[in-house]
Amino acid sequence: MMDFNFVNPISLLKNVPIGGGYSWGDAMNVTFCGIVIVFSMLVLLVIVIKLFGMIYNSIASKSNTSEKETQAAASIPQKKNDVVPQAAVNADTTDDEIIAVIAAAVDAMYEGTGIKPTVRSVRSLGAVRSVWAHTGIVNNTRAF
Repeated sequence: MMDFNFVNPISLLKNVPIGGGYSWGDAMNVTFCGIVIVFSMLVLLVIVIKLFGMIYNSIASKSNTSEKETQAAASIPQKKNDVVPQAAVNADTTDDEIIAVIAAAVDAMYEGTGIKPTVRSVRSLGAVRSVWAHTGIVNNTRAF
């Protein structure tokens, strides 16, 4: 009957030199330790992030309960003040006032340059884009 002896491949490489006084066994030990350290730090990082999420959720739930209490207190009818909204007061502005404001803004922009601007026409662009959408397009398409 034949007797098979199984040999550990790491033990075969343990004393094979690779240069600089190191062996393959040393290289495998360093590699194994590096992998263990990296993955243990990743697990630790996941745990820390989960803890921060739990803390944030507990703070958010406490603030939500206080908001509900505030809303409940606000739902109690109170005496209404006779205050007219600011938009209703200024709703009767004329086109001449708007043109004067635009002209003053253009004049202030060119102040100190020696250029005397003239506003020849003012027209509405309509609902093209919001200022935020335009700013996003400008920021995302500018050259590097």
